[in-house]
Amino acid sequence: MSEQFPKPDFPQSHQAPGSEPVEPKGGLSPVMKGCLIGAGAVVALLIVIFLVGSWVFQKHSGTILAWSLERAKPEIMSLLSPDHNLKERREFSQVYDQMLSEIRATKMEEFGRKHHKSFAFYQEMILDRKITREESQKWIELWREEEGKKPSGN
Repeated sequence: MSEQFPKPDFPQSHQAPGSEPVEPKGGLSPVMKGCLIGAGAVVALLIVIFLVGSWVFQKHSGTILAWSLERAKPEIMSLLSPDHNLKERREFSQVYDQMLSEIRATKMEEFGRKHHKSFAFYQEMILDRKITREESQKWIELWREEEGKKPSGN
């Protein structure tokens, strides 16, 4: 005699009647793939822009610095203290122009190696927004020493 067991009572699934169950597919949706490709293209473009910008800045950094220092010359000259005489003002202006020419003519690394002391002193000298006679004379002497010229005896 065969005994028949009752079928277990499982809850009904939430699928519509007559439809087959849908198995999830592996991989990304086309929309997600497009977003990832777009994001990758944007990142690649940003890297290219950064590299080109860095190259342009490196190649033209001396020109850019000289241009900005040239624009600042009237203000720098106005920082000279009133006790500078006309000869000292002319000498300061001439050395300033030599500095601009040297920056334009050489690469920034070369200028920095050759004129490290005088340019560092120049930057320090203008920080307090006034240039004393002693400061301008010291800067001119440093510049001339680095150029291989003897300082003039004022």
